[in-house]
Amino acid sequence: MTRILGVLCALSLALSPALTEAKPQKGKAAKAGKKEKKEVVKQASEQTKKAIGELAGRYKWGMSSQQVIDMITADIKKSYDEKMKKTRTPAEQDRLRTEMNADVTKLRDSLVKFDGQKTSWDISLVDKEFAHRNSESMMIYWEPTQRRFLFFFEDKLWKQFIALNAELFEGKTFKEFADMVASRYGEPRRVTSTDIRGKEVLDHLEWPPAGDFLLRAVDHTNLYGNYCLVLSQKSILDGMDKRRADANPDKGYKSGIDQVMKGSKSDKGDGNTDVVDQITGKQQAKPRLAEDDDAPSTPSAAAADSDDKPAKKKAPAKKKAKPKPKKKK
Repeated sequence: MTRILGVLCALSLALSPALTEAKPQKGKAAKAGKKEKKEVVKQASEQTKKAIGELAGRYKWGMSSQQVIDMITADIKKSYDEKMKKTRTPAEQDRLRTEMNADVTKLRDSLVKFDGQKTSWDISLVDKEFAHRNSESMMIYWEPTQRRFLFFFEDKLWKQFIALNAELFEGKTFKEFADMVASRYGEPRRVTSTDIRGKEVLDHLEWPPAGDFLLRAVDHTNLYGNYCLVLSQKSILDGMDKRRADANPDKGYKSGIDQVMKGSKSDKGDGNTDVVDQITGKQQAKPRLAEDDDAPSTPSAAAADSDDKPAKKKAPAKKKAKPKPKKKK
């Protein structure tokens, strides 16, 4: 921990001159500065390419889920073999074998298919990284200092979502985080959005394509405590929006955060899609949709609609027949 804090302090000191020297500009100078910020670097630098390659690691686009499981399982077993060599007691070796088997089982069991059934990930850190009914699946691997979410399309790896260790960036704003990662991955494009208060905020970071890799950084610290790096396969991402729409015609699907780069909104067909954004205030409140005017206003009508049956009208109560007078004898 002391070493980590030292690294953070060093990075802060390295960045502080640039931050303190920056002064607000006025008039034409300010406009020129704004124009310069909007310029987009279209080609990734060698620094960016190298850093992205290191982030991707041994995971290659197109690997099947089974290939990934086999590769990680071999890594797990290798790490435990080294631990077992350092112990001589049979009881300790048995304990390590039990832990190893549990880690392998945890990896295999983490594989989830998004086939339309509700999952625990539908409202989560990665809820905008996938869509149902589109041959998509996901696997999670807990690394020593971070979580790596591996996404598959038609059982081929196409995206990695890395939730960074929260302790490394504790107390850092997203702007400060942006400066820190820029020192490793090169200067990103800083994309802003307007929150529900009408305030312009830093939304996400994105880097120019590096071959078939696209890198972006997102802020999930408000609810989940993590800054995250996302690597996507550009050739798959380019057509993912249409594939998801075709797979979900009844949902009016529009892609989630992967398509932020293209300026599209979240899925209006899923009421849970932007719950997190609305809570954190990073997305404007949804406009009232025309179809909302047809929504039932009473619980009884809502229940009738949910059964897809028209509400039955109650029959008027029958009047009780008056007793006939008794005949006099």
